[in-house]
This record gives sequence, structure tokens and C-alpha cells, in this order.
Amino acid sequence: MCWLNNQDLKPKAAYTSMISSISLEQFRDKLKNFKSLEANNNEELTNSLKLEETLSAMNISIDDIENEHQVICVNFSLPLVAPSGTIVKSRRVLPTTMKQVLSQVDIPALGRGLRKSICIGLLIKHVNSADSDGREFVFSFAHDHWHSLTPATTTSVIVIPLFNDTICSFQYTQTSDKQIVTIQKKALYGVTNEFNLNTKEVTFDAVINKFNTFSAEALKDFRIFASCTEDVKLIGKIADPINAWGDMFLIPSTKQAGTKFVLATPTANVHIKGFVAILPISKTGTINVNIVGYSNAVVVSNYSIQYDTTVSQNQYYISCDSLDGSTNDGNTVNQTISITTSSPVMLSFSMPTSSISGLETDEPCDFYCWEEYLTFMPIPSKPQECNSFLLPLDQVMITNDFTTRLYISPPNLGANCNEVSQIIIYNADNVKGTDQVIDIASNSISLLNENEIGFSTYNGHIMSTYRFGTTTYERKGATAFGHFAHYVPSVQEWVSGTTQFLTLTKNCILEVYTDLDGSNEDEIQVDGSSINNIEFDRKPLQVFPHKYFQFRMEFTTYGLHSFTTGGKYVAYVICKQANGPYSSAGYLTGFNNRK
Repeated sequence: MCWLNNQDLKPKAAYTSMISSISLEQFRDKLKNFKSLEANNNEELTNSLKLEETLSAMNISIDDIENEHQVICVNFSLPLVAPSGTIVKSRRVLPTTMKQVLSQVDIPALGRGLRKSICIGLLIKHVNSADSDGREFVFSFAHDHWHSLTPATTTSVIVIPLFNDTICSFQYTQTSDKQIVTIQKKALYGVTNEFNLNTKEVTFDAVINKFNTFSAEALKDFRIFASCTEDVKLIGKIADPINAWGDMFLIPSTKQAGTKFVLATPTANVHIKGFVAILPISKTGTINVNIVGYSNAVVVSNYSIQYDTTVSQNQYYISCDSLDGSTNDGNTVNQTISITTSSPVMLSFSMPTSSISGLETDEPCDFYCWEEYLTFMPIPSKPQECNSFLLPLDQVMITNDFTTRLYISPPNLGANCNEVSQIIIYNADNVKGTDQVIDIASNSISLLNENEIGFSTYNGHIMSTYRFGTTTYERKGATAFGHFAHYVPSVQEWVSGTTQFLTLTKNCILEVYTDLDGSNEDEIQVDGSSINNIEFDRKPLQVFPHKYFQFRMEFTTYGLHSFTTGGKYVAYVICKQANGPYSSAGYLTGFNNRK
């Protein structure tokens, strides 16, 4: 459905044509009627141009419009109607592609005065579907004794339909009685859809095992299955404003499930290194899981478990603890966990005590600061052939604005491959780069003393990368921190077109990295309007010179927003003080698979 804001329309408007959720034939008929009416009512209409010519005069090329572009709404009006332009909002996509319309439709145009005289509101929307979006999902919410639930704790799911309204079903096993519950929610396209789940029934209490460094713990089925009738983007949120903790995280669709994961845990200021929930996407059958744990690159745990994946049967999570269980060694012990499964799974990682350093400090905190809860869903390591060489090489870049470290997972080359995996690291002072081997022992890059870094794979290996993010702000003369983590897509996994995302009520920033084609601010839109209408920062990156740019813009209202540009990009949402003075939330908005 399309509608027009008529407040600025003048009384002597000759004609306004609105097209709303109609067939292609009806669309053509309306254009023909418009042509006839305008030719009779405006003597200046002496020339009739094909739509292709009209778009050309507006610097729009048909070749730039792919099949996946779809018409949302078309509005034609004379200069007397709205000389400053009309405001068009869209709710539904017409069931036809742009190329179908362009190849068969003529419209009238105003000869030499086209640009200045006629207002042609032709809205084109790229299908904003990332490979991380979909219809089937599985996820979980975890807390621990450090972050006990309060009456104010909320667990919610944000459903963002990509094209149409949708019905989503959520199925989970209740904590109280282990009964299977299914609820349905209708999510409307173009509006904010945040659905609260029963926090006490869907969250699980993760317990650390101090006597086993990487311990598999059985618990009631903590999986939450989501199934939607249309393509959606799904974001999870857990928040407790009383105890001031929480986070937001992208929930990739089960199309991203895999059988091999390698994950290095971030730094912590105590011995707790986090919890890894294993989420089989199958609701029946048996699964085998092998867990290998490394502490300072030494194998300290290697075992397998087998269990039933049937809904309501106990499932497993892994508790990660430092070697001796003593306090203040979280930063001195580097831990990595490798998980291999017999059938596809998703993972959910949560960490209650993440911090920049392993040192506990008292308030007021300075550079080394308080711990913070974080959670995100890791991405599997895709299998590659030994001694293979992939082109183009993966490239990753990021600034230190919200980044403490990058953690890089070694490639999945198979157990019998001895090939060495390397990356080339660049920074503003070293554009030629420095080689670094990526393995279990060496898998992180610090940005504590770097303004920005970039790296490319040396031999074409695909490596999953994660950001351990940090936000800062001044409070009573001291620097306070909050932390978050998420997957960092390589350039080959960036998205294009329009991305929708959710922000909280204040202190939320959209951080976007674009390629050269997507860096022209005159062609970038935020919430359907030019980015030039809002305050933003644009910075060319020194790494990979003249190729990539960072944009930052702040949002102060809760709800759904959109970002559009013509090139490739990746976007992150970072919210400071999300649940308290030392609490942040941050998530990736979406990614594609390397093609």
C-alpha cells in the first residue's frame, strides 16, 4: 500500500496518480491514462519519452537496475502540484520487477525542462535480503549467577520483515515444567516488531565448572525455534536495567548452520571465560559433538558427547574456565575452543565478565574497567581443501572507535592438512603490511594502540573474524567502558541495497564501512532521506588506500531505521549505556556468504 502526504499540495494541482499494490497491467493502464490526461492539460508536454530516456536524464541507468529491484510506489505530479517534491512512503512491494516495467512502459516528460519542471517520484528498492536473513532460526538466552534474573529482566525478539507482513511461530521448552510451548506473532512490514518472551521460561542459568576447564553441562532444552512465513531479519535482546546488564545480537538463519566452529574467548577479569550453547537445528535424532579446548595453545581438553536432539530433551552447553580456577587470570590465559558436530548446529556464546584487561579495579575506573555481559552467535568455519587458493582474497578492516581486539579463527582445512595459514596486517603506518600466522596460538589483533587496521588473507584461506567491541564515554572524570562482540564479515560478505535495523532510545550509533561505490554521501539514504539531512562522520580508511570508508551517525529514537547506498557495505549498531553506565549493546546487521 502506498500513500501520499498531501499537506504541501496546491489547490490547482492538475493530476496526481498513485499506484498501490496493483498488477503490472493495471500499472501500465494508469501510465497510459496519465499520459493522455497530461497531454490534454499541459501545453508544454510536447514530447513523449520512453521511461529509459527519462531515467537517463535523471542520471539513472537501466543497466544499474538488476532483476532483484522491485517497484514499491510510483507518483507522478505536475510542477504546480508540489514544486518542492512530494513525500511518498511505502508499505508493500508491487509484484513485478523494475526491468519488466522499464521494458514495456512509456511515460510523458517535459523536454528540456525535465529536471526542474516535473516531479517524478519513482521509488526503487533493492531487495534487502542478506544471506543471514531467512525464515527458520534457532537461538537461546543465557544468564549466570553473576547476572541473576530480576522482575525487570526482559528477553525479546525483534522481527524485521524484508518485504511483506509475516506470521512467526516461536517454540521453546519451558524451564518450569519442561512443557513445549508454541506462540505465534504477526510482524508488520515497515514498523517496529519487538516481541517479549517469558524470561523465566526461556532463559537458562549457566554454571561454571571450576574443576573442568571445558566442561559439557546438560540442561533442559534451552533452544528457541523461530519459523516465519516470509523472509525476515531476526535480532535478539536481553536486558536488565536493575542490575545493568544485557546485549543485542543478530540471529542468523539456520542456512548458516555448520559442523565446525573455532572460537577464541575474549579477555575477562576473572576466571570465567564464557559459555557456549550448542543449538542443533534438527528437532529429532542423535548428534555427536567433539570438544577440544586450548589454554595458551596447549590442548587441555579433548572429548566427545552424544545426545538426543529431540525437542524437550536435555541439551548441552560448554562452560569455559581458566586453568586453575583462580581469580584475576582471565587475561593471562588465552582460551580457544573447537567444536565439531555430526550434523549442522548453531552456537550461542555468552560471557558475563568480559573486560579490556584481566585486572579487577575499583570505581572510579580508568583504562582498565569493569566487567560486562556480552552475547553473540558465532559463524561456522567453512571447509576448504588443503593447499587451495581462493580469489579474490578476503579483506577485513575496522577502526578502534569501538574495537579492542579482533579474534580470527583458523581456517577449516581438515585434520591432515599441515598448510600454514597467514594474513597480511596493515595499519596507517604500515601500508605494505606485516605477515602473521593464524593458528590456535596466535589468533588476535589488538587495536588498543592502533587507530585502524586491515588484513587480507595471504593464501586465500577463509577465516571467521570477531570483534571484541568497547564503547567509551567520560563519567566523573574517569573513562567508563561497556563491551559487546559480533562477527565481522570480510569484504566478500558485505551486503548491498537497503538494510533495516533497530536502535534503542538513546546513544545508538550506526557504524558503516563502504566500498568506493557506496561512499558518495549524495547517494546514501537514511530512513528514506538523504544522509545530508542528518549529522554524520565520513572517514576514508588509510588501510587499502582510497578503497574503503567509514560512516558514523547517531540515533536518539527507539525503533526501526533503514540505510541504503549503491555500493557494498557492512553495518553495525552500537549503543552506549544500553542498560546502565557500564553496559553496551552491539550487533552486526547482516551479511552475505562468500560467492
